[in-house]
Amino acid sequence: MITGMVLVCMIVVVLLALLFLQKQRFQQLYECVISSLDLALAGKEQEISPYLNSRYSAIASRLAELERKINYEVEREKLSKEKVQAFISDLSHEIKTPLTNIAMYQEILVKKTELDKDFREKQKKMTVQIQKIEWILGSLFKSVYLEEDYLQFDLEYAKLTETMSMAVSSVFKKADDKGIEIILCPYQDRDVWHNKKWTAEALANILENSIKYSPENSKIEIQMEHGSLFTEVAITDEGIGISKEEYPFIFKRFYRGKEVRDIEGSGIGLYLVKMIIEKEKGYVVVKSEKGRGSTISVFLQNVCIQR
Repeated sequence: MITGMVLVCMIVVVLLALLFLQKQRFQQLYECVISSLDLALAGKEQEISPYLNSRYSAIASRLAELERKINYEVEREKLSKEKVQAFISDLSHEIKTPLTNIAMYQEILVKKTELDKDFREKQKKMTVQIQKIEWILGSLFKSVYLEEDYLQFDLEYAKLTETMSMAVSSVFKKADDKGIEIILCPYQDRDVWHNKKWTAEALANILENSIKYSPENSKIEIQMEHGSLFTEVAITDEGIGISKEEYPFIFKRFYRGKEVRDIEGSGIGLYLVKMIIEKEKGYVVVKSEKGRGSTISVFLQNVCIQR
């Protein structure tokens, strides 16, 4: 009986010893992996110690190889972005130069007094088309720059009414030509976390859409409301409206609804709006009913909240 008890005790001791050794090995393995990961995160080169046993050495060498592959992919992605940026810059320059020359020749012809009425009408249409091409190209380049993070997008606390005034000023003539009244509702001005220039462009794009798809002598109302986390800028028009089925698509690049395909447009404006506002950690919401106008609301952060 005593011998049996001794044997059981010896077996238990051996098992505990094995478990302890296994735990020690696991601890060493854990420390090896953590050490390799720390070196990788710190951007330091992995050094495989000759004193590590084969298991630890194999893990360390594979982690080092993984780090090299990741660094290679990051560097390749960086070079690719630089090439794209250089290509876009060159393309922008190459396109803008002939467009500028065409616009200059057009201006010279406009000043000619002996041209007949029909030719002048064609000149006016040509001027409009040149302006549209310039706007489309400019918007395309901006969207690519924003997508690839090529532009410095600085945010600051700034008065919202100043930004809104910039947006309204840029579209006032287009609204006036159609007899559309832009109404800015009273608002207690506050500082909002945004980029004034880019936000003004986003709001101007929404206003341009409202003007384009609204009837003559209608109204566009702008309401600003300060909430606990976000400030809402709601732009409401009396235009043709948007069907609910199209809600998921209107902010996609080049998307144009079935009802507006006969109306001149590019399908880039609202895509840019979404990109700009999301860069500012805000969001855009649309509410509309076909034939009863639309409300597009932009929500801007009151304080800097990283998400």
